[in-house]
Amino acid sequence: NHISLTLMNKGVHFSSFVVYVGLDSGERGQAVSYRQLFDYSQFHCRARQELFFDPCVVQYIKVVGMSASYSPREFQLFRIDAMYSSKVPTFRDGFKVPDDNVAHAHTDAVVMEGVSRIRHSVIDGHYRDYDWDTGYTCHQIDNGCIIIMLAQPIYTSSMRFLLWDCDERQYSYCVDVSRDNVAYHRVCDKSKFLCRSWQTIAFDMQL
Repeated sequence: NHISLTLMNKGVHFSSFVVYVGLDSGERGQAVSYRQLFDYSQFHCRARQELFFDPCVVQYIKVVGMSASYSPREFQLFRIDAMYSSKVPTFRDGFKVPDDNVAHAHTDAVVMEGVSRIRHSVIDGHYRDYDWDTGYTCHQIDNGCIIIMLAQPIYTSSMRFLLWDCDERQYSYCVDVSRDNVAYHRVCDKSKFLCRSWQTIAFDMQL
């Protein structure tokens, strides 16, 4: 009921894939009968992919790479583990519904866009260690943005983030989400408000 894949995790590279499982019919000359478990062909995935499904008997696992940002002709799979797990997280339509933070360097999230002295400082979990020079990620107003890429597609309905608050300045912002870094959907619009420090936003469940 649990397959773990390790994909390319260097830089901001990503790939997409489809996973099938199959059983030998036991009859000589008969092909293995496969069925599709996961279709991540339309998503950008990187590093560890934790895939859960209803328990079933499996003899063959087929992983088909569909695209890769690092090569037009090659899909790289660094590790695969198949196991039975007694503790299964909540899933919906084959996608994880996390109850903890997945926008973290420890969960293989990565900062794709944004300016900082230390890369990934906005997702390293050290939210008390920042000052005027380090510990934050920024972009110029009306030019650019900050983009965080999660390791795999998930369902989410809330986010929390800390705006730089070493003085009394305030900010306006918008939050968009995307499956492919092309088509974005706005889940929060604070462009008409002045905000500071911790921000918690809630919205309809999004994949």
